[in-house]
Amino acid sequence: MVSVSSTVTLTFEVLNPWNETAFELGAAIYDAITDVPLGKADSLEIVKPGTYSVKADIVPAGTRVKIGFWAVTGTPGIDNVKVEAKPLP
Repeated sequence: MVSVSSTVTLTFEVLNPWNETAFELGAAIYDAITDVPLGKADSLEIVKPGTYSVKADIVPAGTRVKIGFWAVTGTPGIDNVKVEAKPLP
């Protein structure tokens, strides 16, 4: 739960350990109660290995958040997942 209004950032690494020729991965930060996406990276945005971030700019105090990942094609690996809440000024 976010204790004060914050920017919430999800950072993660995408790997291709099975050397597949292609994959499409999506990721999002959701309100855990309503399932409304607060920040999202669609599957066409994550198509190669590397480090990615998804940001939810204004998350009100008291909001419970959860994260989700989905692969439209392929089976990419996900590593070093980090969720950070930075209080708004």
